[in-house]
Amino acid sequence: MPFEGTNRTSATKKMPFESTNRASATKKMPFESTNRASAAEKMPFEGTNRAPRMKKIQFTPAEGTPRTAEARFAPSNDTTTTKKMKFMKQIILSLIVLLGASLNACMAKDNQTSETRDISGYTAVHIDGVATVRFTQGDTWACRVEGEAKEVGRLTTTVKNGTLTIDQRKEGKGKQNIQGVTVYLTAPTLAEVEIDGVGTFECETTLNAKDIRCEIDGVGTIEIKDLHCRTARINIDGVGQGDIRVYCDQLKARTDGVSSLKLSGKARSASIKDSFLGRVDSRRLKIGE
Repeated sequence: MPFEGTNRTSATKKMPFESTNRASATKKMPFESTNRASAAEKMPFEGTNRAPRMKKIQFTPAEGTPRTAEARFAPSNDTTTTKKMKFMKQIILSLIVLLGASLNACMAKDNQTSETRDISGYTAVHIDGVATVRFTQGDTWACRVEGEAKEVGRLTTTVKNGTLTIDQRKEGKGKQNIQGVTVYLTAPTLAEVEIDGVGTFECETTLNAKDIRCEIDGVGTIEIKDLHCRTARINIDGVGQGDIRVYCDQLKARTDGVSSLKLSGKARSASIKDSFLGRVDSRRLKIGE
């Protein structure tokens, strides 16, 4: 029994250790609570990562600093000055060109001349050079050439097989006429007008013809204000323009190349064809009886 008591005592003595262990366990609780608190403290960081909130940062620009994004990319004074310099150069060059053209015009006026030529027996006009032809229908043939004296002297007017050909004599290699002359023609009738060079044919009065053909193969313009005929054929293949008011029984018109044709008047029957770049305006042309 003593031994049993001794054992009980030892067992009793062991109890403090258990209580001590319990106390130590109790002492560990604050660490757990501390860990929980630290976990709770971490929550704000998790919330921050999930939904970051950006603060608006306002910059107060210093004096002279652009306040807007547009102003920040505005050209500098050097760029503006460069643009102004280029603009001024363009104006000066334009003024020089205009002044030179005016001087050339004044000099050309001083050298203007008029020449009458004895030409007859033609019913067709071909412009192979650089010229403006102004045609008037009359009882007889007549021809007058006006322009700079040098250009009038270079102009050739020849009649062969009923065709009047207007051209220029060549001065030399690399030299070309850029001014041209004006040719005033009068004839009883006209059957053909063709432009192969750089020319203009104008008829401001009434033109009566049986059959007529108008064609542009070069760079030119044909304008006839009042054309009366039986058949009319109009072909524009080069870089040309046409404006014809026609009254006829049969009309055939075609455009090709970089060209435009304006038709008006009346035709009993008409065949009109244009191309991708060639345009025919026949809105004012009446077709039919």
